[in-house]
Amino acid sequence: MKKSFHSMTAIAALLALSGLAVGCGGVGTAQADLRSAIDARQTTLNECYREALTRDESLTGDLQLRVAMAKSATTISGIEVTHSNVDDELLVACVTQALEGLSIDEAPKSALTVDYTVRFSPR
Repeated sequence: MKKSFHSMTAIAALLALSGLAVGCGGVGTAQADLRSAIDARQTTLNECYREALTRDESLTGDLQLRVAMAKSATTISGIEVTHSNVDDELLVACVTQALEGLSIDEAPKSALTVDYTVRFSPR
């Protein structure tokens, strides 16, 4: 019996593993704002995963990302994949593209680097 891909969604659990600040103070609000901005892209991340499931209906895995913001910037300055056991390069590319250009309302007072894990698993 073929599974319906419409009922399979990503558990794209975006878990803040750590937040590292270069400089002093002013990153707490920016970290929360960044998390909210990433959460706002949840639908897009789920769409990336649904598309990947059309290529491999058993695809699961974790994607570890490092998101950086420069001091006094409101748009992220970089996204780096630090580890992946997701065997689908198109999914990885889709996720990183979905987060490119991400912005927050108030810039951090010092440079900010936050690590996230995105976990993919069909429900």
